[in-house]
Amino acid sequence: MLTASRPIGDRILSLDGVHSVWVADGESYRPCEKYLGCHPPEDHCAAEWIDKATFMSDVPIKRLRSVRKVRACDGRWLILDINRNVGVCPPAEGELPRGIPPSSAAPTPTRTPIPCQPGSRIQRTLYRWTAEGWQHALIVAEGGCRQMQAAEPDLPIGLCDQLPPP
Repeated sequence: MLTASRPIGDRILSLDGVHSVWVADGESYRPCEKYLGCHPPEDHCAAEWIDKATFMSDVPIKRLRSVRKVRACDGRWLILDINRNVGVCPPAEGELPRGIPPSSAAPTPTRTPIPCQPGSRIQRTLYRWTAEGWQHALIVAEGGCRQMQAAEPDLPIGLCDQLPPP
């Protein structure tokens, strides 16, 4: 049984101190969202909403703001450049990223290691706002609006017409 020395009121409730955070919602409690917290921002262009969209894009590391650059956001459309190679290269100390066995990276007489090119996989990604949050719409390879508007004709031209290639 859960007891408290005084009423919980509007305070946030954490049952295990790390993962399970709840907030009062009328007569009951609801869980807080991992990236949006207990009170999601109303501005869909807020960093928390963009962090969640980036995380859902399955980036290789969890330092979300270091892998993406916001190119445009109007609350209905979001354009991000996402660097999918961040976290792929070994650190300067020579340690391999987690999950890569040392034997696969070591040079052999018949194999030389592939040079690391950390900036070579920038993807321009378009998202559309829905009731569930930012939803991936498409990835484009060129600057400007042509590819995005071909797939999403409602995208305002002012969000993408001056964008350079990713």
